[in-house]
Amino acid sequence: IYVCLVNKGKGTPFISGLELRPVNNSIYGTEFGRNVSLLLYQRWDTGYLNGTGRYQNDVYDRIWSPYTPVSWNSTKTTGYLDIFQSGYKPPDEVIKTAASPKSNDEPLEIFWTSEDPNTRFYAYLYFAELDHLKRNESRTIKIFWNGSPVSGSFNPSSEYSMTLSNSRAFTGKDHWISVQKTSDSTLPPILNAIEIFSAQSLDEFPTTVEDVRAIESIKSTYKVNKVWSGDPCAPRLFPWEGVGCSFNNSNHQIKSLNLSSSGLQGPIALAFRNLSLLESLDLSNNILKGVVPEFLADLKNLKFLNLKGNNLTGFVPRSLRKRTMAGGLALSVD
Repeated sequence: IYVCLVNKGKGTPFISGLELRPVNNSIYGTEFGRNVSLLLYQRWDTGYLNGTGRYQNDVYDRIWSPYTPVSWNSTKTTGYLDIFQSGYKPPDEVIKTAASPKSNDEPLEIFWTSEDPNTRFYAYLYFAELDHLKRNESRTIKIFWNGSPVSGSFNPSSEYSMTLSNSRAFTGKDHWISVQKTSDSTLPPILNAIEIFSAQSLDEFPTTVEDVRAIESIKSTYKVNKVWSGDPCAPRLFPWEGVGCSFNNSNHQIKSLNLSSSGLQGPIALAFRNLSLLESLDLSNNILKGVVPEFLADLKNLKFLNLKGNNLTGFVPRSLRKRTMAGGLALSVD
């Protein structure tokens, strides 16, 4: 994992600490897959009853804020609930409390307003039945967003927690989630907790694995004395020093490499051959020795190669000379 802090004109960036928690990739899904990250908007324990907000048995170490409007009631249970069925694994202190409306026929409603109407929101709602229902009682629920159904009707389980979410992003300025009882339900709706996230596009794509391995090998072989850390081509405005990149819609690739006057010693490393999109390579004014390797001709896109100012011996391979004579390669060598 690489962390890159970038000065975007608002002062020198800094970080005081970074905590990471592994999350199962089967949860918190969106329609955009891995092309977005989720930014927490709100995480509410809607049945909050004097909890701390952070719980030792929460495997994802989430912080749950209390949210119980005056028009809601809170209830709790001390019985066992399986929190592992859905994968979201809410802590006991959260899932064993729930909110319900004070009036039996009223919905549970949550509102928020977005400054940017194009912001994409995802809500994850947690449910578990905390009451022992009598034979003539039922609790059937439906979820709506801005009047449109988000879920079909369902019955919260008294044995395990359930997590429901919208399959398509909520967009717009005003947002209204309504948890309602169905017409045939004898009991009011409940809600144990809710998480709301905004989806942020990952505009930066990584450099191809092959190029990363090649440039890391070059860095290690020559002990390159440059600030080379993180992704060689990302963020695209801040590639590694001496590295030029080609950007496309899936991966970045290295297309130029300038290591002139970088104190490189030894033979020309085989790793250069693995930079398959390389168009320009400048290794001039170093302490490279040995022969000019034949494998440089394998770089089919190479148009500029500068090897001057080194201690190379022997002849330039015929394949490179041939490309130079045909005008496809600008070659500089002592």
